[in-house]
Amino acid sequence: MRPPEVKKGANHSAVNDGAKTVKHENENVKHTWKVDELGNKICESSSNLEREHFEAVTPFLIMLNFLKLTFFSVLIGIIFGVIPTWLTKNWRFLSHSAIIETSLMLCFALSSYYVSELADMSGIVTLLSCALIMSHYTWYNLSP
Repeated sequence: MRPPEVKKGANHSAVNDGAKTVKHENENVKHTWKVDELGNKICESSSNLEREHFEAVTPFLIMLNFLKLTFFSVLIGIIFGVIPTWLTKNWRFLSHSAIIETSLMLCFALSSYYVSELADMSGIVTLLSCALIMSHYTWYNLSP
C-alpha cells in the first residue's frame, strides 16, 4: 500500500494565512514516508531551510517579511476598496439597481483576493481590509 502523495502547497491553509512568511522559500521540499513498528505512516520533510544556519539577524528578517506582507496586503485591500466607492459616488447610473451594486462590490472584493494571492501576499488580510473600506465608505453611496 502506497502512502498518500503530498502536493505542493498542501502545508498551507486559510488558518495560517497570516503566517505565510514562515512557508518554505522554495517549493523543493522533499517528503519521505516511513512506517514505524506500529504501522503508522510518518512523513519527514527536508528543505533548504533546515540546512541553513540560524543567525542572530534571522528573527529580524522574519519580522521585516511579516511587516512587508501585512503592509502590502492592506494596501491592495485599500486600493480595491476605494475603487468601488469612487465608482458608486461619481457614476450614479451604477446605483440604480441593488443587483448591480452587489455585483460590483462582490467583483471588487474577489478581485482584491485574487490579486493579493497572485502577488504572493495574504488574501485574507487583503479581503478584510477591502471589506472594511467598502463597508465604511461605499455604504453611503448605495441606493436605498
